[in-house]
Amino acid sequence: MIITGSRLHVVDNSGARKVRCLKIYGVQPKGYGGVGATILVSVRSLSPKIQNPKVRVGSMYKAVIVNTLKPRQRADGSSLAHGYNACVLLNAQGGPLGTRVHTHAGVELRREHTKILSLAPRTV
Repeated sequence: MIITGSRLHVVDNSGARKVRCLKIYGVQPKGYGGVGATILVSVRSLSPKIQNPKVRVGSMYKAVIVNTLKPRQRADGSSLAHGYNACVLLNAQGGPLGTRVHTHAGVELRREHTKILSLAPRTV
């Protein structure tokens, strides 16, 4: 469950390390976003491992939530939680900004973000 002001890890190779949520698009009445929700984020820190990052500190991008701390219930009765909140940054066309995703992605991304699923090492 991500609300405005939440901090998230970036799990692609765009160069950003941490971001802060500024807005949640298509917000539910409760005002939070879950896995698969599109959000507006601001880059707070960069990864020192990336030599030529594609992003700058303070710049704003759209992102897709891929992992949340709060367990999410699935239709089959199972629940899935992760150790951190994570997202993947999007470019202007709506595709992933990076060329690699460093964590597994949930099947909740299957409808709108198939490119992220294909870049992820595993689908859960």
